[in-house]
Amino acid sequence: MGREQIYSQPFSLDGSRLSFQILPRIALMTSASMVFKISFVIFLGFVTLPLIVMRYMNRLVLAGKMSKPIIRRGCLQIWIRKLWILSTVDRLFYPLICYCIYLPVGPWSVGYLVEDHLGAIFAWGILVNGNFLPGSFTYAYGFVQLATFQFPLILILANGVDNRLRNLILRPGKTKTIWDLIGLHLPFVMLLSIQLLMAYFFLLAYGYLAFFLGPLRTWSIVLALVLWCQTLQLPEKCTRDAANVWFTTAESELSQTSLNDYTEPAS
Repeated sequence: MGREQIYSQPFSLDGSRLSFQILPRIALMTSASMVFKISFVIFLGFVTLPLIVMRYMNRLVLAGKMSKPIIRRGCLQIWIRKLWILSTVDRLFYPLICYCIYLPVGPWSVGYLVEDHLGAIFAWGILVNGNFLPGSFTYAYGFVQLATFQFPLILILANGVDNRLRNLILRPGKTKTIWDLIGLHLPFVMLLSIQLLMAYFFLLAYGYLAFFLGPLRTWSIVLALVLWCQTLQLPEKCTRDAANVWFTTAESELSQTSLNDYTEPAS
C-alpha cells in the first residue's frame, strides 16, 4: 500500500464563526504594511529622540536648572555619556537629526525605476511616470537602513567624539598605539563597507541615475565620511559644554580657565 496523507480543513455551513488559536489569528488579522510602517516610525524615534532629549538636558545642566544624571551601572553610564557628548556638538547633531527627519519626507532615490519611465521612491510609496504606487515594503527598506546604518553610525560617532574629548581634556599629547587606532577606525570601516556593498547592489538594480540621486544609499555614505572626518578633527571649543558637564577639574589636565578662554559658540 502507498503512503496516505490526510489533511483536514474546518469550515462552516451554517454561518457560525470558527475559533482559531492566537498566533494564527494574529497572522491573519495583521497587515504587513502597517507592521513595517509602525516599526519604521518607532525606530526613527528611537534614533532621534534620545539625542534631542540629551541636548535639552545638557542646556538645563549648564544653566543650573538640573543636576547631571547619576547612573551607577558602568556600561549604561558610559554610553549615555558618549551619546550626551555627541548631542552637544552642533556640526554632528544637526546633520544626523536632519537626515533622520528627511527619510520619512523626501525622496530616497530618483531614477528610471521602470524601463524608460522616470520615478521617485519615497517612504510612503513610489511615483512612476506621474502615477502613485502605494508602497508596502518601502517602510521595511527604511527600517533596515535605520537599523543597519543610521543607528550604528550614531554609536560609532558617539564613541569617536568621546575619544576625541578624552584626548583633548584628559590625555593631551598622548601617542596612540596601533591597537587604539584599529579599535577606533575598524567599526566605521566595517559599517562603510557594508553600506558601499548595498549601494552597489542598488546601482545594479536601478542604474547610475538612481545611484547618484540616492540620498538613502549613496548620499548617506558621503554624509558618514564627512561626519567621521569632523569627529576625528573636532576642535576643543566644540567639546567645551560636554567637558563642563562630564569632567571635573580634578579629572581634567586642562584647567577650567583654559576651557573658558574660547569665546566662540560651540559648533
